[in-house]
Amino acid sequence: MSLLVDKTKNSLKQKMREYVSSISDRNFIFEITKCCGYSEILCVNKNETLTNLHRNIFFQFGKAYTIYVVNNKTNEKINIPDSNDVLIRNFIIENKECFMPIYPLPDEVVYRVLFHDGCNHKVDENESTKEKEYIDFSHNNVYFT
Repeated sequence: MSLLVDKTKNSLKQKMREYVSSISDRNFIFEITKCCGYSEILCVNKNETLTNLHRNIFFQFGKAYTIYVVNNKTNEKINIPDSNDVLIRNFIIENKECFMPIYPLPDEVVYRVLFHDGCNHKVDENESTKEKEYIDFSHNNVYFT
């Protein structure tokens, strides 16, 4: 019986390796980052709409008032509309300067999407509810409003 268990474990490990390596073939990988800097990975099929991206972020985080990206050259904030008419892949192509991989190759291509969840984050304990204005990520400065 232990031989069967070992064979099953090896089979599962192999299937998991294959699954993980094929994720980026069918999906965009996003690092969804909250205003406070907390982030999680989210995989969304390349053929889904922007509405599905909004829905997936809502399911993963429980709420998301505004999701957006930042142009890496101009620091302009671009809201991601909740649209069933626009595919995620097309939005990325149209806004390619906002979708730069945040990890170096040979890592998987991961794009940062920011979201505001309605919370105010204090800059320091002496300030009332002033929202954090800026978070410096290692690859680029991202400004929150």
